[in-house]
Amino acid sequence: MPPLMFASVNIVDKFLVHGSEEDSMPGALLAITGLFNLIAASLVGAWMIHSGQSIKLSLLVPLMLNGIVYVSAMWIYLHVMREEDTSRVIPWFQTIPVFGMIGAFIVLQ
Repeated sequence: MPPLMFASVNIVDKFLVHGSEEDSMPGALLAITGLFNLIAASLVGAWMIHSGQSIKLSLLVPLMLNGIVYVSAMWIYLHVMREEDTSRVIPWFQTIPVFGMIGAFIVLQ
């Protein structure tokens, strides 16, 4: 099932970035998905406040860096997907977890 879902998402991404309207640009697509992320973050924040939990400030910087790296990777992915064929983009996109594992290994020791 995961390979089928991954292939489906790649086809949808290719379809979305090939529109002729302004909302098919990588920046606009990231803004639209960012709205959903903002809603999810707000719900998690409200739940944390309601349950009396707090996040350590030492965790805030890595979380923000993770978000910056994610947005950058997705912008590059969507931009390249707009210019290149899907079969040339997807193998490089699949290497992102490798960088995450290396980064986690270095940070977590």
